[in-house]
Amino acid sequence: GGAGPLSFFTFDEGNLQIIPTLLVDFGNQPSVGLYVRWNHVGHEDHHLRLHLAFWGPDWIKGRFTTRWEPEHDRMRAELRVAAQKRSDGRFAGLGSEANPDRVARFNVRQYEVLGSFEVEPWRQSFFHVGLGFLDEEYGPDGFCCPSVEERVAEGAFSQFPPGYPDGFSIAHLDLDLTLDTRRDRGEGSSGVTARFHNRFAVDLQSPEQRRWNRYGGSLGLHWDMSGQAHMLSLVATAEVAQAIVGEVPFTQQVELGGTGPLRGFRQGALMGDSGASLTLRYTWPVWAWLDGTANNGFLLNAAPGTSTGNDNRLASREAIRICRAAGRPKE
Repeated sequence: GGAGPLSFFTFDEGNLQIIPTLLVDFGNQPSVGLYVRWNHVGHEDHHLRLHLAFWGPDWIKGRFTTRWEPEHDRMRAELRVAAQKRSDGRFAGLGSEANPDRVARFNVRQYEVLGSFEVEPWRQSFFHVGLGFLDEEYGPDGFCCPSVEERVAEGAFSQFPPGYPDGFSIAHLDLDLTLDTRRDRGEGSSGVTARFHNRFAVDLQSPEQRRWNRYGGSLGLHWDMSGQAHMLSLVATAEVAQAIVGEVPFTQQVELGGTGPLRGFRQGALMGDSGASLTLRYTWPVWAWLDGTANNGFLLNAAPGTSTGNDNRLASREAIRICRAAGRPKE
C-alpha cells in the first residue's frame, strides 16, 4: 500500500519519471508523446527534462533541457534545445483587422537553443536573463483550411504577414524582472505582482536590416480566498513589438491569445504590434501538475500596422473584445 498514482511511471527511487502525454487542442492537431523527468543526474543539483511528441510526419516536436538547480539557493541555470515541425499554424490578420473567423493555415519548422539564468531573491520574485538562437521557416501546407497564399489571393489579407514565408534566424537577449509579494503556496499567497520583460532580437542573416525590441509589463492583484491556493486575480498587461530596423516577423509580434493572457482566443487570433488586456482570473489546484482556471478578459488590441515604424498605437474601439476561457495545465 501507499503507492501513489504516478508510481507506475516512477523509477530510480523516485528520481526518474517517464509519463505518457496526450494533447487535445480543438481546432488543431492532437499529439501523443512522452515526458521524462530525471533528477539528480550525476550530481544532486543536476536535472534533466525531455519531451517528445508527434502526430504523424507533419507534427513532430522535441525539447531537451539540462538544468543546474541547487536545492536551497533559489537559483537555476539551464540550457534548452528544441525543434518542432507542425502543420497547424494559425493566422487571422494583424491588429484591429484581425478576424478569428477568417483564419489561414500554414506549416512551421522551428529550431531553438536557449541558455538562461534565473534567481529568486525574495518570496516569489525573480530575475531572469536568457540568450538564445531561434530559426523559423513557414510554408503553405497546412493540415486544413485555406492557406495564407489563398487568403491573400481572395483579398482577405492585403499582403503576406511580415516574415512569411522565408522566416528568420535571430539571436535574442531576454530580460524578465518580476516583483511578487506572495509567499509560497500554502503559506498565505495573497499579494501584488509587477513584471517587466524585454526581448532584443537581431536577424543573423541581415543584422543591419532587421532588429527589434518586444517589451511590456503587467500589474496584478491576487487574493488567496482559502489559504490553499484558491486564487482570485485581477491582472493588467501591456506589450509592444517595436521595430528598430525593418519589420518584426508576425510570429514575434504581440500575441494575446493562445498561451497569452486572453486564452479564450485561439493562437493566431489576436496579433499586432501592440496590445493591452485586463483579466479577471480564478485558479484552483486540481492535481500535482494541474491547475484549473476560469478567465474573463477585456482586450484593447493593436491598430493596423506592420511594425515598421514607431507608431505603436493602442487601437480604436472596434478592436475592443471580450474573452472567456476555462481550464489550463499548471505552468
